[in-house]
Amino acid sequence: MPNYVKNILTFTGDSQTIEKLFKTVKTKEADFDFNTIIPMPENLNIESGSSSEVSYDYIVYLKSKKMSDNLTRLYQRYVNQCEANKENLSDTGFEEYLQKNYYLNLSLGEQVYKNVEKYGYKDWYDWSRKMWGTKWNAMVAEKINENEIDFDTAWTAPFPVMMKLSAMFPTITIHHLWADEDIGANTGKQTYLAGEIIEPDTVEGFSSEAYQIYEKCWGETECIDVDDDGQYFRRKCDECKLCK
Repeated sequence: MPNYVKNILTFTGDSQTIEKLFKTVKTKEADFDFNTIIPMPENLNIESGSSSEVSYDYIVYLKSKKMSDNLTRLYQRYVNQCEANKENLSDTGFEEYLQKNYYLNLSLGEQVYKNVEKYGYKDWYDWSRKMWGTKWNAMVAEKINENEIDFDTAWTAPFPVMMKLSAMFPTITIHHLWADEDIGANTGKQTYLAGEIIEPDTVEGFSSEAYQIYEKCWGETECIDVDDDGQYFRRKCDECKLCK
């Protein structure tokens, strides 16, 4: 399972334009959907995993007679099995071996091959990490008020989505806060205008500012305290005992 990152967007500018922005990113299923900003091609929404990798490699082999490193390793295993069982090698035998042991799916492999040819990506996983900057679409999105919305992402904040949204609404300033559920790590803030970063992230991990942003995103926690100088710090778990 990935670490989740809480994101908060605050919009400043013309109220009617902000209202239009909210309507643009909203769907029947969610208050914030990345597909309204950078749509994922439907053909990429297929199985992603070891089966699709093997299937794609095998289709490439059928078309080019060139084996990937992974397929070469699997072929050697097939050869070893045939030698152990005193069986003859054959293309049909190798295909059946892959189907039985590695879930070879020819139709899936063909689709992955077509996706690479057309889009440059095998499936949703490759595409979303590059185009959205994160593994999945926005999750548990909720409009907080007329100027703010929050949502979760997997692993990282969706920086490409923020850039594109800013370009779509160039007169609106977008203030972006994000914080990993790992307190103090992968935490920051950035401001966008007209498709550009006008205030880049400078937050240091596990700093007082990082802990403040964490509490803004996730809410107050007993794990974070403030010293006499107003500096936020994380309590040591072996000393704290508050969450046990």
